[in-house]
Amino acid sequence: MFSQAFDLALHQLGLSRREYSRASGIPEAQVSKYARGLISAGTSSLETIAKSLPEEQRAMVVSAWLRDHTPECAHGIVKVETSRNVFQEEAPRLVMSPELESAIRHISNMAVKHSEIGELVIRLSEALKSRR
Repeated sequence: MFSQAFDLALHQLGLSRREYSRASGIPEAQVSKYARGLISAGTSSLETIAKSLPEEQRAMVVSAWLRDHTPECAHGIVKVETSRNVFQEEAPRLVMSPELESAIRHISNMAVKHSEIGELVIRLSEALKSRR
């Protein structure tokens, strides 16, 4: 959830990964890996990221990081809350066939392991968005 929230925060702010890297002092390769979910931020990195974001994006990114680090056994009994919003433990479940869910899960796993697949999925998504 952290990587998605971080990437969304950059998008909301209209910042490229390169621009954010320059502004925050975090190396561009590391910013890219965070945004693509290839690495997770440690507590000191999260602190650096949080300090460089406006309050709304900071809350979104930090709460996502906390949800990622909540042990599975605590789901349902632990709720991550900010001063403005309450975040659900899980995103609403999309209704889809088991075959489609399995295919999407497989593509997602492959995209995390292989950057070229991730880039293809992003380009496909952008192409589909433009067809609306």
